[in-house]
Amino acid sequence: MGNSLQQWRAAIGTFSNRTSSNRCTLKFTRCWSRNGTSGKSINPPLNKSQSLGASQTGKHKHHDELDNSDHEPPTEKSVWNRGWIKRLTMREVGLKIAPTLLVISLIALMIGGVELNPGPRPDKPIDEQIAKGQSQTPEPTDVQQSNPSHTIDKPIDEQIAKGQSQTPEPTDVQQSNPSHTIGEIPETEDSKLKVEEDNPFENAVKSNKFPSVECTQRMYKIGQELCRKDWKTADMDETELEKQIDLFLELAVEYKRLFKETTHIEGWYFARSAGLLNAALNCIERLKKLKEDPLTEIEKDCNEILQELETTFLKRVKKQTDIPTAKATLKYQEELKQLRQYSDYTINSIVKDDMIVNLETVEMTVEDEERTIKNSRAFYNELTNKLVSFYKLLIDDCLNVLGTPNCRFCFVGLGSLARQEATAYSDLESAIIFDDTDKSLEINQLKTEFRLIVHYLHFKILNLGETVIPSLSIPVLNDFNKELAGELSENKFFDSISPQGLCFDGNMPWASKTPIGRSTTQNKPARELIMTPDEMSEYQKEDVCLKEGYHLSDVLMTTILIYGDRDVHDRYKSKLGDILKSPSGQFPDESVGVARATETLKDDLKKYAENPLTPETFSKQVHVKKDIYRFATISVNSLKLKYDCVAQSPLDVLDELCDRKILKERAKMDLQVMVCSCINLRHLTYNKYTRQKEFVSFISRPPEQESSTDSKESLSVRDYSAIYRFFMTFIPWAEFLKSAINSKTGDWKFLPRYIESSERTKGMLHKEMNFFENALLAFKKEEAQIMNSDHEVDQEPLAEIQASIGSLYKTNSMYQDALTYYTKALDLEMCIHNDQYHLHVATVLDNIGEIYWSIGNYENAIKYHQVALKIFKTLCESDLFDCNVAKSLLNLGLAHIRLGHDTVALSIFEESKLIYENVFGAKANRDYAELLEDIGIVFSAQNDLKLASSYYFASYSMRRKIWIHVPHADIATSLSNIADVYSQQGDLSNAMSYHNDALAMRRQVYGDKPHADIAASMSNIGSVYYQQGDLTNAMSYAIDDLAMYGQVYGDKPHADIATSLSNIGSVYYRQGDLSNAMSYHNDALAMRRQVYGDKPHADIATSMNNIGSVYSHQGDLTNAMSYYNDALVMRRRVYGDKPHAHIATSMNEIGVVYSHQGDLSNAMSYHNDALAMRRQVYGDKPHADIATSMNNIGVVYSQQGDLTNALSYYNDALAMWRQVYGDKPHANIATSMDNIGNVYYEQGDLTNAMSYATDTLAMRRQVFGDKPHAHIATSLNNIGHVYYQQGDLTNAMSYHTDALTMRRQVYEDKPHADIAKSMNEIAVVYSKQGDLTNAMSYHNDALTMRRQVYGDKPHADIATSLYEIGVVYSKKGDFNNALQYFTECLKMERLLYNNKPHNDITLTLDEIANVYFKQGDIVNCRKYFKESREMKEKLK
Repeated sequence: MGNSLQQWRAAIGTFSNRTSSNRCTLKFTRCWSRNGTSGKSINPPLNKSQSLGASQTGKHKHHDELDNSDHEPPTEKSVWNRGWIKRLTMREVGLKIAPTLLVISLIALMIGGVELNPGPRPDKPIDEQIAKGQSQTPEPTDVQQSNPSHTIDKPIDEQIAKGQSQTPEPTDVQQSNPSHTIGEIPETEDSKLKVEEDNPFENAVKSNKFPSVECTQRMYKIGQELCRKDWKTADMDETELEKQIDLFLELAVEYKRLFKETTHIEGWYFARSAGLLNAALNCIERLKKLKEDPLTEIEKDCNEILQELETTFLKRVKKQTDIPTAKATLKYQEELKQLRQYSDYTINSIVKDDMIVNLETVEMTVEDEERTIKNSRAFYNELTNKLVSFYKLLIDDCLNVLGTPNCRFCFVGLGSLARQEATAYSDLESAIIFDDTDKSLEINQLKTEFRLIVHYLHFKILNLGETVIPSLSIPVLNDFNKELAGELSENKFFDSISPQGLCFDGNMPWASKTPIGRSTTQNKPARELIMTPDEMSEYQKEDVCLKEGYHLSDVLMTTILIYGDRDVHDRYKSKLGDILKSPSGQFPDESVGVARATETLKDDLKKYAENPLTPETFSKQVHVKKDIYRFATISVNSLKLKYDCVAQSPLDVLDELCDRKILKERAKMDLQVMVCSCINLRHLTYNKYTRQKEFVSFISRPPEQESSTDSKESLSVRDYSAIYRFFMTFIPWAEFLKSAINSKTGDWKFLPRYIESSERTKGMLHKEMNFFENALLAFKKEEAQIMNSDHEVDQEPLAEIQASIGSLYKTNSMYQDALTYYTKALDLEMCIHNDQYHLHVATVLDNIGEIYWSIGNYENAIKYHQVALKIFKTLCESDLFDCNVAKSLLNLGLAHIRLGHDTVALSIFEESKLIYENVFGAKANRDYAELLEDIGIVFSAQNDLKLASSYYFASYSMRRKIWIHVPHADIATSLSNIADVYSQQGDLSNAMSYHNDALAMRRQVYGDKPHADIAASMSNIGSVYYQQGDLTNAMSYAIDDLAMYGQVYGDKPHADIATSLSNIGSVYYRQGDLSNAMSYHNDALAMRRQVYGDKPHADIATSMNNIGSVYSHQGDLTNAMSYYNDALVMRRRVYGDKPHAHIATSMNEIGVVYSHQGDLSNAMSYHNDALAMRRQVYGDKPHADIATSMNNIGVVYSQQGDLTNALSYYNDALAMWRQVYGDKPHANIATSMDNIGNVYYEQGDLTNAMSYATDTLAMRRQVFGDKPHAHIATSLNNIGHVYYQQGDLTNAMSYHTDALTMRRQVYEDKPHADIAKSMNEIAVVYSKQGDLTNAMSYHNDALTMRRQVYGDKPHADIATSLYEIGVVYSKKGDFNNALQYFTECLKMERLLYNNKPHNDITLTLDEIANVYFKQGDIVNCRKYFKESREMKEKLK
């Protein structure tokens, strides 16, 4: 380990010291290890098939190990714990036999000397451009390229089933040295590239365009490896980071070699090598945190290469410095740290103490506005001065080493720095202006010196570690300058690690606002910003400006002196001013400046119109620069041009316009507050992110703990209330500019104020940012203002505001209030339009239909949606392109779903989907996403969980495109629906995870305020706990969601409250607390009758069904049958004659009661009817309900003693459940296995019985985990039965005791039928062992508990205990007590089964006969035996 650095240096040294003609290809591989595990590399994990949940959260992981087989001899192995291993190719071996070539090459270079960098390449004829590898393709538009794995948007159906293709990787090819004219690559044997067919370089050869020295096949291979996938922050594990560090270092070494070997000093090789090394250092910092390892040696290696790089650079220009690279960097970082601490403290103070907005009125006091403007101006000035001082420090250090050029010159800052808008993390846009007086023969030399200074300055800025790799335009990573040969595809690297902060402006053709500028592109010549005042001012001339584009001219129009001669700077500004004041060639009546101001503003307004700022903007992820800051500030910059202002910063420009009486004082203040609000938000955002990162959310609530600065989540700026004040000025200002620019006169009539006074606008802002009370207050103020107007009430605005209030109430689940206001709006709209068809009328009707749907009145919902749909279709030009029609169809389909009309709903949805596809294609749209979700609901109801899941995820994906990382109610709904599919699949772990995510998001959206959606999520989580058998948590969540619904809806009856009551009743039912279960189910039924009135409703039927279940469990089969029948009747009234799943459920429940009553004929009939209907409902597709029916038919056959048919139906049920749930363990599959085991038990096949019982137990433990669960206890009990029959009473007692223990844990020692059952089983074992004392004790305890559970009503379980106690007394010889218990048992069974024949009665009759026989009472013995025999005949 200790020699690794020397060996690595030896490798690099050998590589670097060879002349180019003698160069070999090396492969470097770093062996990462920990705790001294010598010679071992940490292999990346194998690819994992993603779970359904992970595939839509943006967290795909692709662990692709770098294949080194093309580069390394198969027999060679890594021999160092950490270090670089040199591997020699056959070419190097060959070159060793020709040392003469090395000597000749060295002499040639020495004679030729070193040519300094000639600067950007000038335009050349097209044939030369092709030979030099210049592309004819258009330029890209973004610095950070998008994920290369992203595919072009496709229709949603294709997206649901789309796959990904992979492209082959090139093989390694050696390169020859270009010992010829700079920039040209001669055609040598090596450059002809003998390659395989799948080599991407082959097309380059065929197109007669060869790779440049920066695009060798080795470098391209490294680029491909770095860009193989989009390495996003959240996905970077240790292995991937290690790989990325290795690749960065490999490419950095390649550029270091290029820098050393080129005959001229190519500063970009120097800069790119430094940038890659700093990128590696950033990865190392990330890796330190993951590994919790200082990684000192690796970091030291990188820093030493950087030091070598600087030393080499200075050596080539015959300079040196005594200050180490790392020490200089540390000094700059400390200066920058202090600057940023000032920025952070100051901007937070201004936001907190000055920018105070009344959230009700969204206004600031005049005093607060004045203080905001004053303190913000002071902050901008001071921060600008500090930034200039920092840049001056860097330039000073460069000049102290390189020397000062022999001319007068200055460095000037451009862009945001010149306008005093720069943040502590902004990049540097700059230029060099020099005086060429008497320097005509030295200009090229001077420019060369300036280029070297700039590259050295760039090196120092790169070492701050805040430059993202794409900004360096490295061809094999981001080919912005089109240097890749032929058909080579661009790799499009995305830097997810480096924190973009203080850096040079990027080296892309559309950027490059630095002294070293850009190289020649397809459409534009080379350009650098090292110019004389005359040259630079030329960019303000109209012909040059039009050719280059307005952007560069605008940037060069505003400058600030950073370093150097002020006179040179002033001379440039004077020439610039003269040109701007000169007459325009295009518009003779205007100056160049005024004409450009008009054209620039027109262009900016056009761009703004494509993405205008609206209240809805604030409900999504907001890009601070594009959505808020940009247009607000550049519009003021246009005023500077139009009115020839001397001032440069927006605040100063507005002051100047006011002083010149162009703006009124109050208008000036409005605009200054607007400017301060957006600039300060940008400062605040960058400071909180500690980098240039623009995405914020006004919806998200600040996290309890600070999230990482590189988190994907948008920064929460919910407490930045100044955004209200910004918006209220920005909107009228934007409207004014649109009006002014479209007017024919150039004399703009500025308004006395720019402030939006509409309460409706304020309300919309509040609504979109989820401030319900403030939104309601604003809307009602607007309503009152309209109604109390001195003039005649304008009905249209009144109808609009009342509809807005209705919408607000609807969003917050206050449906009755919503209905009241929508009804008012409908009456007004009908009056306004004389009962004629109108868009507004249809819209209100559709909204009323949605409210009826929400309160469960689906028939009314359908009526309103149908009328709305008819109006929309009448008014629209084409159904295929009208979103109102599509939305109305969507709503109509939802109502049909609730009525069980799945086929009708799906047909309606398909019609709606066709419209959305025609209008939006694959673009994200909120209503389109809702439609996809609704289609998923239909498939879920039909148990097609695969398709349901596909549509749910498609909807979720679309919603994520709309709101990205901003929490939103729609996204939470998607999460909840996905969770429901997992729940139906039996994957309760994922179900719980998604429901928890939905709850967390809803709390983010709605905050601490009670909301129906939050309560719904709590209810869903409780439901999963219920399925898991965790009744304690299930009850806790059910009680919490009931409490929240009570807060939301108050004392008014509501369907959601009734559902919570029902859920609590169900938990009590499972806990065996039948009294409380009955009470809550009755309360739920009563409330549902209040909500829905006398009309039949599915929810009322559900309550009846639940009450029937409680009666059934209590043994009151008469009342159970009554309620089940009532539920069946109501469901038939709700769903009509059509088959429906709920009707089948009722028939199933009635069948179960008949089964308990011993009426097996009717039981079989109802179960068969339920099965037939379920097959009608679900068709040929497997469904859990069909399997349930088959299972229950099996139960009846089992009761009839037809074990063959019972086993057949149980097996069929098991097969179907496995089709439904796949290979995943599920409670229903376990139930089928349990039943099959019971049949084998009845058949006396104890081997198979034990096999199925143990398999069932294993599966239930997989399903329910380590927590106690009633089903696991049942399995333990069943295994105990088998052991009992096998005569293994020890194991039988052990399993029954374990079952009893678990049941007591499950039911928390409360009386429960299952606990009593376990006591009974233990008593039976004791009885078999002859321990009649313990047997009697457990039987008595069981009887006592059963009477606690069932009360005074007869029940089969109580009868069983009476029977078993009678058996023990009989064994003891206490025949009188035995006879007493058997007689009491017989009496209860006759009541239970309505004196109808039943197997249980025959058993009791037999025992009574036996007792009489033992007592010698032959008469009674014969009497009871005869009755038993006759009943058995009837049962046959």
